[in-house]
Amino acid sequence: METTLKTDTNIKTVKLYRQNFYTQPVVLIDGITRTGKTMLSPILTSLENVELHRIETNFDRIPRLYKLKKITRDAAVACLRLEMETKLYESMISRSINFRWSDNTGVFNQIKPLRYLKRLFAPEGDVVVEKILKEKPIFQVQTHDVLGINGIYFDAFGNSLRIIEMLRHPVDSIYGNCQRGYGKRESNDPRIFSLNILHGKKLVPWYCYGWEDEYIACESPTDKVIKMCAVRLRRMWKGYESLSDKQKKQVLFIAFDKFATNPEPDVQKMENFIGRKRTKLLHKALTKGRVPRIIKSEEREKKEQDIRSKASSECITIMEDLVKEYEERVKSIYG
Repeated sequence: METTLKTDTNIKTVKLYRQNFYTQPVVLIDGITRTGKTMLSPILTSLENVELHRIETNFDRIPRLYKLKKITRDAAVACLRLEMETKLYESMISRSINFRWSDNTGVFNQIKPLRYLKRLFAPEGDVVVEKILKEKPIFQVQTHDVLGINGIYFDAFGNSLRIIEMLRHPVDSIYGNCQRGYGKRESNDPRIFSLNILHGKKLVPWYCYGWEDEYIACESPTDKVIKMCAVRLRRMWKGYESLSDKQKKQVLFIAFDKFATNPEPDVQKMENFIGRKRTKLLHKALTKGRVPRIIKSEEREKKEQDIRSKASSECITIMEDLVKEYEERVKSIYG
């Protein structure tokens, strides 16, 4: 005898919810692509009880899906909380940890590899939850463009949220993105693990939402990269300026050049920002990240000339405006 499931067409809308079980800071190392997050994250790990740095794509995708109105706010908030707590639990038992030798986020390229090897043999279950509640380890993850769509993260983590926003000289950022092939890879490269928008019959990156035609009309990949950087930086600053005074205190700006050449002032800021002190592993982390280092002005000049040779006059002007704004912003942040 066959049975069929009856569906109720009058089912009310479900509201998704996930409570916050932990109160310690949740740290996002944020910024647009090619701003130096990979340099900073391992150094942050050298502070007391900060977990290894990781790249988890859902922390980028969930807010983007919400921004594009593809999921509801309650679903986005619940999923972000669940992702953080799941990944933190897994980190404490070395589950879903990257053990690839060559990867930047791999355990063997961290400054505490032995910790995660030992955890492979540690018990799981309630004892792990008790350890998290007692030791309050800090979860950190690299993100992209979160400050520009920050509301969903503040809803998810409230006072626990900490955003460290990386700033980099626009010439370096534009050049780095061009070298990685951005401006032409997004729609046809299976190794670009990001969302695209189908605009008519053409694919454009998710960040082109609202200016798809302008992106498509760009004369060269370099022009696309310049406009991409400009739009994403504009959204980032607009997102920051929309915050309350209290929320702005949950954002820390770090300029790549300042940190790379003289890290001590920013290390002190990070200690105060997340409430954790440095450990004896800081020196090892700085050395591994080639910090401090010399930044040669002539190398940046070569990059700029390369960009100018491939960009339209319109986009060269945009780049010049980005450089001017960057210098003013950094001067204001660092005094």
